[in-house]
Amino acid sequence: MLALRTLRLCEKRSCSSNSFPSSGYCRLTPLQIVNRQSSICNRRFLLIPLDAASLVAFTMMVAPVRREIEVYRVHPVVMWVSVFVALLLETVLPIKIPLARLFDFPLLVTIYFSLLRRSKVFGTLFGTALGLLQDELSHGLVGMSGMANALVGYVAASASFRFDFDRLMPRLMLTTLCVAVHGLFLAGLRAVLLDPPPTFHPLDLASVILVNVALSIILFQILDRFRTLA
Repeated sequence: MLALRTLRLCEKRSCSSNSFPSSGYCRLTPLQIVNRQSSICNRRFLLIPLDAASLVAFTMMVAPVRREIEVYRVHPVVMWVSVFVALLLETVLPIKIPLARLFDFPLLVTIYFSLLRRSKVFGTLFGTALGLLQDELSHGLVGMSGMANALVGYVAASASFRFDFDRLMPRLMLTTLCVAVHGLFLAGLRAVLLDPPPTFHPLDLASVILVNVALSIILFQILDRFRTLA
């Protein structure tokens, strides 16, 4: 049990802010833990451990508890099959379902594996390669999706070092950010490279964000089944 001795520092209302009153002074040692705030005259107290064991116990009690982030890996076959299925669905599904034109499976796959690998280099290169393949299949201007996905891969990999994305809410927040960055970056590229530039509709971007964030809940849960602890 932690043994603590409480010493009252001052008993008067008026005293100097940089000295102790004569009736309440004490000698401080390295083992004393001082609870100080703006003024020592507002009846602040000293908590002094009686021995070294008490100090160690007190330090462990007040030390912040940090939750270690678990690192996962996935078999390369699973990753490349995910890439193939994402590109296939991106190409075929809009023909059958008009709403599917809002889906961006390659983007969501880029976000997931960049978070999983926790490597900025991998996230950038993986996003670039997947975006270039997406450009080739969409018969659009080659390189636009490659650059946008590279940016998203870098952002997702950078965030993976700072936050734990195993929980649902952090994942949704990051996916929202990445989809928004992806859409705004593509809109900027189209405005610069295309003549005439297409009209930017904020509601269209909001629809894309909403649909893909909802889709990521299902897709990420499916991919989580194939990961293992590194």
